[in-house]
Amino acid sequence: ARARTHERDLERRVAQRTADLQRFAEISAHHLREPARLVASYAGHLRARLAGRVDDDEVQLSLDFIGQQAGKLQNLLRDIELYLAADQAPGALAPCDVDKTLGEVLAMLAEPLAEADARLAVGRLPGALIDAPRLASIFRITLDNALRHGRGERPLRLEIAGERHGERVRYRICDNGPGVEAVYRQRVFRLFERLSSTGEGTGVGLAILRRIAESVGGRAWLEESAGGGCCVLLDLPAAEQQRPAERCR
Repeated sequence: ARARTHERDLERRVAQRTADLQRFAEISAHHLREPARLVASYAGHLRARLAGRVDDDEVQLSLDFIGQQAGKLQNLLRDIELYLAADQAPGALAPCDVDKTLGEVLAMLAEPLAEADARLAVGRLPGALIDAPRLASIFRITLDNALRHGRGERPLRLEIAGERHGERVRYRICDNGPGVEAVYRQRVFRLFERLSSTGEGTGVGLAILRRIAESVGGRAWLEESAGGGCCVLLDLPAAEQQRPAERCR
């Protein structure tokens, strides 16, 4: 009995310590975003004020660099906040209108999709038991990754499809880009992992995606697409067919 009591106390302390660390990280990321915003704002302000008044290219380049780095810091802190919240549903899990959720994401990404001359094919998408905001994050992250890394010499082609297997749903979001070598396909889901040396992205997106999937009893992984590009696959619990999609929140 004493051993069991000690075990329960240890579990309680570990749970409390984990909760404290989570809260500390959330508060830190939130409060650091404001200084990053101010640095970016003041760099832009100085750049505008000095335009045409200071004949020194290095000054302008330095201000541009400060603004760019402050913007990257803002994006990084934003994604850290999203990662920390990724396993927390904003409401009760419910069947989602997947087509509607995807449509909203595509509308939000309409400009970058047009700039990339992307061609999109969307197949049947059965419902999953997940809240709409995090399902939207899944689609946004995968499409954003394809737009950032899938561009090659060929026009970008994207395919989104899904199928139901009993009580599970599997979604596939594929591109015709350069793909990811098999040895790196698990690594890219780690925090701050980037295979590209261009400095684009924060290295947090796919970690957010996997955290969301696992929080609802699913999983996420990469495979090679038919055209040699990259496929992001998600296995999620299926929505009960008799429950209305309108219950999605």
